[in-house]
Amino acid sequence: MSYVLVEHYPELKLMLSDAIKEATDILKRDMVKYASGDLYPARYANGKYVAVKNADPLCYYWEEGFWPGQLWLAYEATGDEAFRKLADKNVDDFYKRVDENNHIDWHHDLGFLYTPSCVSAYMLTGNETAKKAALMAAYSLSRRFRPRGQFIQSMSFELDEPNYKFIVDTMLNIPLLFWAAKETGEESYRQKALAHLNTTVKYAMREDGTTYHHFLMDEKTGGPIKGQTWQGDGDESCWSRGQAWVVYGLALGYGYTKDEKILGHFKKATDYVMNHMPEDFVPYWDFVYSDGSEEPRDSSAAAIIACGILEMAKHAPECDFMKGYLDKVAKMMRSMAVSYANKLKNGTEGLLLHGTDAKPQGEGIDVPLSFGDYFYMESLIRATRDWKSYW
Repeated sequence: MSYVLVEHYPELKLMLSDAIKEATDILKRDMVKYASGDLYPARYANGKYVAVKNADPLCYYWEEGFWPGQLWLAYEATGDEAFRKLADKNVDDFYKRVDENNHIDWHHDLGFLYTPSCVSAYMLTGNETAKKAALMAAYSLSRRFRPRGQFIQSMSFELDEPNYKFIVDTMLNIPLLFWAAKETGEESYRQKALAHLNTTVKYAMREDGTTYHHFLMDEKTGGPIKGQTWQGDGDESCWSRGQAWVVYGLALGYGYTKDEKILGHFKKATDYVMNHMPEDFVPYWDFVYSDGSEEPRDSSAAAIIACGILEMAKHAPECDFMKGYLDKVAKMMRSMAVSYANKLKNGTEGLLLHGTDAKPQGEGIDVPLSFGDYFYMESLIRATRDWKSYW
């Protein structure tokens, strides 16, 4: 199936087309800074990103894939070969990283690294180096699966109590395993991805549809212990980007499996989101805050949520709840394009303003974020054309 938002909300067509033009113009200008093909945007300060090498701690070892992802989206939007040529250089760099195991197999974010950088490249150009790199990354991610508890462990190789846990972010990493299963015919990739999804829903999703960020498991029995947070307001709050990962991850999981139970979980998580959005449909960094709060927003969460709902619209457009969601996504897209998007004339880097990375740690507050830029660009592409997902 296909679903193109602007065909149903034609008043958005010119606005979002202009937003894509603005975004690709910014990327075209900023490509000069990253022209070597082994540099990536990291922390943001004074109107620009710090440019770092792959696997630099300033990217926390997981954000680098979002820059080439933006280039591939810009290539699709414009056909400009300059975007493809630089993104191909990034592919070679990502192959080198996984081949050398440079901060690869100790953490769970390999989908964030290799889906927008390499799965995309293989899909669009048939780049065999990209395919090989992505399959190597999928294999490494699969090794983090813990049969005792049925989940992909976050960070650390230690299997002791403080480290035997998973996080909701991994919902956007398991699509790399679903993809690898399709490419190789190796069913174990799919089984591990689906097991992790089911464990996340079973333990990390609360009865009201909200989610924990981390969930600690018993290393001896594989049973649940408790939910925790790192980037949320508190252990029992609902960190907005974590909730966004779940919304989008469930939509992708449903696309791969067509399991009706996943559709129900998606509705539960998305109902909560839509019932707790501020007036402009760009959430605060945690859903405990609402209109009138002086807390910062997280525009990246809005972009991720929009992508998730637009993904589900491809698979279940006739569901009775989808029209209400899509009405709100239309408002969300308008807000991001009009009030949160950077402008070329500003002379600053980044595509999407007012993101919040980690408020409790005082990191990345009210600034563009590389992943926010990527998902904003993806949401624009999804909203304006029948797009084949990298995920």
